Amino acid sequence: MNKTTILIILLMSINSTAFCQSADSTMQELNSYQQKPSLKAKDFIIPAVFVAYGSLASGKGPLKNLNYSTKNELSEDFPFFKSPLDNYAQYVPAATVFGLSILGVNGRNSIKDEAIIYATAMGINAAIVYPVKILTAQMRPDSSASNSFPSGHTSSAFVAAEFLRKEYAGISPWYGIGGYLLATGTGVFRLYNNKHWLGDIVAGAGIGIASTKLAYFFHDRIKWNRDKKQAVTILPYYSNRNAGILFQKKL
Repeated sequence: MNKTTILIILLMSINSTAFCQSADSTMQELNSYQQKPSLKAKDFIIPAVFVAYGSLASGKGPLKNLNYSTKNELSEDFPFFKSPLDNYAQYVPAATVFGLSILGVNGRNSIKDEAIIYATAMGINAAIVYPVKILTAQMRPDSSASNSFPSGHTSSAFVAAEFLRKEYAGISPWYGIGGYLLATGTGVFRLYNNKHWLGDIVAGAGIGIASTKLAYFFHDRIKWNRDKKQAVTILPYYSNRNAGILFQKKL
């Protein structure tokens, strides 16, 4: 690919030390702006802990016992509880993102990119959840099917909650808080409906959060690569006490 360079030199007498310091500062800002998106292990600590908890709870030991005690207590206190709200609540945070964008309350990305990110996150989520359901074949608390672990409703809800948080964290943390409350409510309803064990819910939350984080990473990396190919680089220029600005564009 050819590279076209345009050099504009502004002739002036300046203090070289001061200019070099300014140039270094400018370069640092440019390097920070152009930094390649990367995965950070710390972003996946909480999702990993959630998935680990759910996995241990599906085995033996005190966490397994907590699954049963939670189920028994809810069945005793609310034996006839049935509600379809969890079928819809799982999508509310994502619907909020698109609704806000349509109303002109712009988030981190355009509505087109939001749709791509959400679809990617849901795809990653499904690619993890459904094979694990088949492999583990864990019976549901109500004995209706052997695909209890992890909770698909809960993972979808937390995909949407993290999606809402990521898009609007720069505007207000309350968007994310609201999304996470709705996602938690979805998980709680799955417990009250006797469709999942506590460990299923916790693991589903971890998978959902991680899926959205991965979707943003893939999107940002692809966008970074695309923008890099079309980038205009602006650099300070200094030579023989003459200063200028270097414009460089890849064609």
